[in-house]
Amino acid sequence: MVTLGGKLEYKYPAYTVAELGEMLPDSIPKKSGNGSDTLQIWSNFNIEYHTTFEAPNIRIMNEGETEANIRAKMLINLKENKLI
Repeated sequence: MVTLGGKLEYKYPAYTVAELGEMLPDSIPKKSGNGSDTLQIWSNFNIEYHTTFEAPNIRIMNEGETEANIRAKMLINLKENKLI
């Protein structure tokens, strides 16, 4: 928060795709069992964490958005679910 001329203003970071990529872990521990789920980002900007050939455990699908938006949504999802 910053006060400018008596007016309270909020400042929010605007991360780049590269910065968001650095924030996302390569893998996250499985909630049950051994091993971890691995990050995969597809060319159509679908992003998911999954274990080898099993169905993805966490998936954020592209809805006509940018790669930065999809990565940001995944980061928010992981933080809200206390996975990172």
